[in-house]
Amino acid sequence: MMHFGFPEPRPLPAGPSQDTPSREQHTVEIERLRRAVREAKQAAAESLSRAMEAPGPHDTTNTIFVALFEAHCRDREVLFAAMRRLDAAREAPGNPAHEGG
Repeated sequence: MMHFGFPEPRPLPAGPSQDTPSREQHTVEIERLRRAVREAKQAAAESLSRAMEAPGPHDTTNTIFVALFEAHCRDREVLFAAMRRLDAAREAPGNPAHEGG
């Protein structure tokens, strides 16, 4: 009777795993998030400018101002969310800025 043994498993080659982004991927992601922050900041600034240019009074009795200011508040929340994503990516493991120190 013949017996076949299974070969010993070979170790995986060293290098980044599929779950860990490479330095280049991380750098690209950081730049994409920076661009998103810049775009969100511009949108928030423009919506604030539109709200401030609305005819007075700038209070809750002016429905035009209220609508424009609410749009600005939504744009501002988008900006804050983009900033949080950028901060999280900067602090993430594998960030080249955090390696070696």
